[in-house]
Amino acid sequence: MARPQLASDEEIFSAAERVLVQLGGHRFSIAAVAEAVGLSRAAIILRFKSTEALRDEVLKRMVQAFIERMNAISGEPGGNTLLLLASAVGAQVSRRGLGTSFFDGGGQNRSELLQQLVRIRSETIDRVIARAMPELHIARREAVAMFSTHLGGTVLAWQSMENADLLTLMIERSRTWLELAGIPYDKAFARSLLPAPRKSGPVRKAAAAKKVPEKKAKKKSGA
Repeated sequence: MARPQLASDEEIFSAAERVLVQLGGHRFSIAAVAEAVGLSRAAIILRFKSTEALRDEVLKRMVQAFIERMNAISGEPGGNTLLLLASAVGAQVSRRGLGTSFFDGGGQNRSELLQQLVRIRSETIDRVIARAMPELHIARREAVAMFSTHLGGTVLAWQSMENADLLTLMIERSRTWLELAGIPYDKAFARSLLPAPRKSGPVRKAAAAKKVPEKKAKKKSGA
Protein backbone atom coordinates (compact mmCIF):
# COMPACT_ATOMS: atom_id res chain seq x y z
CA MET A 1 0.00 0.00 0.00
CA ALA A 2 1.35 3.43 -0.99
CA ARG A 3 2.47 5.70 1.82
CA PRO A 4 0.79 9.02 2.56
CA GLN A 5 2.47 12.15 1.19
CA LEU A 6 5.64 11.81 3.26
CA ALA A 7 8.36 11.83 0.58
CA SER A 8 10.18 15.10 -0.08
CA ASP A 9 10.42 16.67 -3.53
CA GLU A 10 14.09 15.66 -3.58
CA GLU A 11 13.17 12.01 -2.98
CA ILE A 12 10.62 12.17 -5.78
CA PHE A 13 13.14 13.76 -8.15
CA SER A 14 15.70 11.10 -7.29
CA ALA A 15 13.19 8.31 -7.94
CA ALA A 16 12.03 9.98 -11.14
CA GLU A 17 15.60 10.19 -12.40
CA ARG A 18 16.10 6.46 -11.76
CA VAL A 19 12.88 5.70 -13.63
CA LEU A 20 13.92 7.92 -16.54
CA VAL A 21 17.27 6.13 -16.77
CA GLN A 22 15.71 2.67 -16.57
CA LEU A 23 12.67 3.16 -18.81
CA GLY A 24 13.62 6.04 -21.10
CA GLY A 25 11.60 9.13 -21.90
CA HIS A 26 8.92 7.32 -23.95
CA ARG A 27 8.02 4.93 -21.08
CA PHE A 28 8.46 7.41 -18.23
CA SER A 29 5.26 7.75 -16.19
CA ILE A 30 4.01 9.10 -12.87
CA ALA A 31 2.74 5.62 -12.02
CA ALA A 32 6.28 4.22 -12.32
CA VAL A 33 7.69 7.07 -10.21
CA ALA A 34 4.98 6.59 -7.58
CA GLU A 35 5.87 2.90 -7.29
CA ALA A 36 9.58 3.70 -7.06
CA VAL A 37 9.18 6.24 -4.26
CA GLY A 38 6.30 4.53 -2.43
CA LEU A 39 3.63 7.20 -2.88
CA SER A 40 0.23 7.14 -4.52
CA ARG A 41 -0.04 8.39 -8.07
CA ALA A 42 -2.49 11.08 -6.87
CA ALA A 43 0.02 12.40 -4.34
CA ILE A 44 2.61 13.02 -7.06
CA ILE A 45 0.07 14.56 -9.44
CA LEU A 46 -0.89 17.06 -6.72
CA ARG A 47 2.70 18.33 -6.76
CA PHE A 48 3.72 18.02 -10.39
CA LYS A 49 0.41 18.13 -12.32
CA SER A 50 1.44 15.80 -15.17
CA THR A 51 3.97 13.24 -16.39
CA GLU A 52 5.42 15.79 -18.81
CA ALA A 53 5.88 18.42 -16.09
CA LEU A 54 7.74 16.01 -13.83
CA ARG A 55 9.86 14.63 -16.66
CA ASP A 56 10.80 18.12 -17.83
CA GLU A 57 11.79 19.17 -14.31
CA VAL A 58 13.95 16.06 -13.88
CA LEU A 59 15.68 16.67 -17.21
CA LYS A 60 16.32 20.32 -16.27
CA ARG A 61 17.98 19.19 -13.06
CA MET A 62 20.08 16.59 -14.89
CA VAL A 63 21.21 19.13 -17.47
CA GLN A 64 22.09 21.64 -14.76
CA ALA A 65 24.16 19.04 -12.90
CA PHE A 66 25.93 18.18 -16.15
CA ILE A 67 26.67 21.85 -16.88
CA GLU A 68 28.12 22.34 -13.40
CA ARG A 69 30.43 19.34 -13.84
CA MET A 70 31.58 20.58 -17.26
CA ASN A 71 32.22 24.12 -16.02
CA ALA A 72 34.29 22.73 -13.13
CA ILE A 73 36.84 21.31 -15.59
CA SER A 74 39.96 23.44 -15.55
CA GLY A 75 43.51 23.28 -16.79
CA GLU A 76 45.83 24.66 -19.44
CA PRO A 77 44.68 24.20 -23.06
CA GLY A 78 46.10 20.92 -24.32
CA GLY A 79 45.76 17.18 -24.51
CA ASN A 80 45.47 16.54 -20.79
CA THR A 81 42.52 18.91 -20.34
CA LEU A 82 40.79 17.46 -23.40
CA LEU A 83 41.26 13.98 -21.92
CA LEU A 84 39.82 15.20 -18.63
CA LEU A 85 36.78 16.54 -20.49
CA ALA A 86 36.34 13.27 -22.38
CA SER A 87 36.55 11.27 -19.16
CA ALA A 88 33.94 13.52 -17.51
CA VAL A 89 31.50 12.93 -20.37
CA GLY A 90 32.19 9.20 -20.37
CA ALA A 91 31.76 8.89 -16.62
CA GLN A 92 28.57 10.96 -16.62
CA VAL A 93 26.83 8.98 -19.34
CA SER A 94 27.99 5.51 -18.29
CA ARG A 95 27.24 6.12 -14.61
CA ARG A 96 23.69 7.18 -15.34
CA GLY A 97 23.23 4.50 -17.98
CA LEU A 98 21.64 7.03 -20.30
CA GLY A 99 23.61 6.60 -23.49
CA THR A 100 22.18 8.56 -26.39
CA SER A 101 19.00 9.34 -24.45
CA PHE A 102 21.05 11.66 -22.25
CA PHE A 103 21.96 13.70 -25.32
CA ASP A 104 18.68 13.66 -27.25
CA GLY A 105 16.54 14.70 -24.26
CA GLY A 106 13.60 12.40 -24.81
CA GLY A 107 13.70 11.25 -28.43
CA GLN A 108 11.89 12.59 -31.45
CA ASN A 109 8.84 13.97 -29.61
CA ARG A 110 10.72 16.70 -27.80
CA SER A 111 8.94 19.70 -26.40
CA GLU A 112 10.24 23.21 -26.99
CA LEU A 113 11.74 23.14 -23.49
CA LEU A 114 13.60 19.88 -24.15
CA GLN A 115 14.95 21.21 -27.44
CA GLN A 116 16.25 24.22 -25.53
CA LEU A 117 17.90 21.97 -22.92
CA VAL A 118 19.63 19.92 -25.59
CA ARG A 119 20.90 23.12 -27.20
CA ILE A 120 22.20 24.46 -23.86
CA ARG A 121 23.93 21.17 -23.14
CA SER A 122 25.60 21.09 -26.57
CA GLU A 123 26.70 24.71 -26.27
CA THR A 124 28.21 23.97 -22.83
CA ILE A 125 30.24 21.05 -24.15
CA ASP A 126 31.48 23.10 -27.12
CA ARG A 127 32.42 25.99 -24.83
CA VAL A 128 34.48 23.75 -22.55
CA ILE A 129 36.13 22.09 -25.57
CA ALA A 130 37.03 25.51 -26.98
CA ARG A 131 38.60 26.46 -23.65
CA ALA A 132 40.64 23.26 -23.59
CA MET A 133 41.63 23.20 -27.26
CA PRO A 134 45.22 24.35 -27.99
CA GLU A 135 46.19 26.31 -31.09
CA LEU A 136 46.29 24.06 -34.16
CA HIS A 137 46.94 24.46 -37.86
CA ILE A 138 43.17 24.46 -38.44
CA ALA A 139 40.62 26.99 -37.20
CA ARG A 140 39.59 26.60 -33.57
CA ARG A 141 35.92 26.35 -34.53
CA GLU A 142 36.65 23.37 -36.78
CA ALA A 143 38.80 21.68 -34.14
CA VAL A 144 36.05 22.11 -31.54
CA ALA A 145 33.42 20.69 -33.89
CA MET A 146 35.62 17.71 -34.71
CA PHE A 147 36.29 16.87 -31.05
CA SER A 148 32.61 17.30 -30.18
CA THR A 149 31.70 14.93 -33.02
CA HIS A 150 34.26 12.47 -31.70
CA LEU A 151 32.62 12.49 -28.24
CA GLY A 152 29.13 11.93 -29.62
CA GLY A 153 30.35 9.29 -32.07
CA THR A 154 32.05 7.37 -29.28
CA VAL A 155 28.83 7.27 -27.27
CA LEU A 156 26.94 6.04 -30.34
CA ALA A 157 29.52 3.33 -31.01
CA TRP A 158 29.36 2.24 -27.38
CA GLN A 159 25.63 1.54 -27.73
CA SER A 160 26.34 -1.42 -30.01
CA MET A 161 29.28 -2.82 -28.02
CA GLU A 162 28.32 -5.57 -25.62
CA ASN A 163 29.95 -5.34 -22.18
CA ALA A 164 32.09 -2.37 -23.25
CA ASP A 165 33.07 0.26 -20.67
CA LEU A 166 32.30 3.74 -22.00
CA LEU A 167 34.88 5.52 -19.87
CA THR A 168 37.68 3.25 -21.12
CA LEU A 169 36.46 3.55 -24.71
CA MET A 170 36.24 7.33 -24.41
CA ILE A 171 39.80 7.67 -23.08
CA GLU A 172 41.33 5.31 -25.62
CA ARG A 173 39.56 6.89 -28.57
CA SER A 174 40.41 10.37 -27.32
CA ARG A 175 44.08 9.41 -27.14
CA THR A 176 43.90 8.28 -30.75
CA TRP A 177 42.19 11.54 -31.73
CA LEU A 178 44.88 13.61 -29.99
CA GLU A 179 47.64 11.66 -31.70
CA LEU A 180 46.03 12.12 -35.12
CA ALA A 181 45.61 15.84 -34.43
CA GLY A 182 49.21 16.13 -33.23
CA ILE A 183 48.25 17.29 -29.72
CA PRO A 184 50.67 16.05 -27.03
CA TYR A 185 49.41 14.60 -23.76
CA ASP A 186 50.78 12.83 -20.70
CA LYS A 187 50.34 9.07 -21.16
CA ALA A 188 50.58 8.46 -17.42
CA PHE A 189 47.81 11.02 -16.86
CA ALA A 190 45.67 9.29 -19.49
CA ARG A 191 46.14 5.95 -17.74
CA SER A 192 45.18 7.53 -14.40
CA LEU A 193 41.78 8.45 -15.84
CA LEU A 194 40.93 4.83 -16.67
CA PRO A 195 38.70 2.89 -14.26
CA ALA A 196 40.47 0.49 -11.92
CA PRO A 197 40.33 -3.12 -13.14
CA ARG A 198 37.78 -5.23 -11.34
CA LYS A 199 38.70 -8.54 -9.75
CA SER A 200 35.97 -11.14 -9.85
CA GLY A 201 35.20 -13.46 -6.95
CA PRO A 202 36.17 -16.68 -8.78
CA VAL A 203 39.56 -15.22 -9.72
CA ARG A 204 40.33 -14.31 -6.12
CA LYS A 205 39.24 -17.76 -4.95
CA ALA A 206 41.40 -19.45 -7.57
CA ALA A 207 44.40 -17.36 -6.48
CA ALA A 208 43.80 -18.29 -2.86
CA ALA A 209 43.48 -21.97 -3.77
CA LYS A 210 46.89 -21.87 -5.44
CA LYS A 211 48.53 -20.51 -2.30
CA VAL A 212 47.27 -23.30 -0.02
CA PRO A 213 49.24 -26.16 -1.61
CA GLU A 214 52.38 -23.98 -1.56
CA LYS A 215 52.08 -23.50 2.21
CA LYS A 216 51.55 -27.25 2.76
CA ALA A 217 54.52 -28.05 0.58
CA LYS A 218 56.73 -25.80 2.71
CA LYS A 219 55.60 -27.56 5.92
CA LYS A 220 56.34 -30.98 4.46
CA SER A 221 59.78 -29.89 3.37
CA GLY A 222 60.48 -28.53 6.87
CA ALA A 223 60.76 -24.97 5.61
